[in-house]
Amino acid sequence: MRVVDLFCGIGGFSEGAVRAGHTPILAVDADAVALHTHELNHPNCVHVQATFPRDVLDVPTTGTWHLHGSPPCQVVSQANRRVSDEARADGLQLVHWFFDTVERTRPTTWSFEQVACPEIVAILDARRCENPFLYDHVVVVCSDYGVPQSRRRLIAGSPELIARLRKRCCDATTTMQQALPDTPTEWMMNTTTNTPDRRGGHRPLRPREHMRHVSRPSYTILARHAPFWVDSNGTVSRRLTVRECATLQTFGDEYHLGDGTAAQRQRGVGNAMPVELARRLMMEVRSP
Repeated sequence: MRVVDLFCGIGGFSEGAVRAGHTPILAVDADAVALHTHELNHPNCVHVQATFPRDVLDVPTTGTWHLHGSPPCQVVSQANRRVSDEARADGLQLVHWFFDTVERTRPTTWSFEQVACPEIVAILDARRCENPFLYDHVVVVCSDYGVPQSRRRLIAGSPELIARLRKRCCDATTTMQQALPDTPTEWMMNTTTNTPDRRGGHRPLRPREHMRHVSRPSYTILARHAPFWVDSNGTVSRRLTVRECATLQTFGDEYHLGDGTAAQRQRGVGNAMPVELARRLMMEVRSP
């Protein structure tokens, strides 16, 4: 199947599609640095820097093809308290734009990945009521699909595709230790520093409240800051490297993470769709 990857970033979805036997033919993103990283790894794909919904999108008009979109999630994530109501509304409008694009272009199959926030679930519920033969969605925990992270994501797409993805949720949980057998310590600490207090406000977290042993999946790999390797008392050894974060996102060691700064590479890795989740999704895509 030919694949069009919108909001492609550094290529997590495209790489998963390739591993599943498909061919990315068009990758589009507004971020020039991320797009260049995608091009380093998928040089035979056409790359277009564009900002949606402002720019016009040219897609295949004949033959079989798959459309995927992972619109920016930071502006709609409930975990991001810094986003204004206006920015959140713009982010949701971009989600609407993608679904409108699905309805306008009518790809053979399609998929969508995003944080599982109530607003997007409500949008999908409404569209599914109007068009049950085009829309379905499921919320997955990535560690159930071969990704060593407790990352929750909403996956939407063609109903047959989503139905098959649900049936694939049968693996044992994948752990940090399986992905990174030579970690410097046996504990990971995330970057969360406080939690809501029952009396109102927030209180500082104790080390054990945001630490995990390597025998469990990692915390979600974020775009802004990598988590820490710590000892059993919470003493920091160091941050995870960008490459370690990429491994937890199931990129292979051979995958080029780009020529940008460490912050740019971390952003690209943290924003990517986990490769193994994309592969398992695209293993269920079948030509008519």
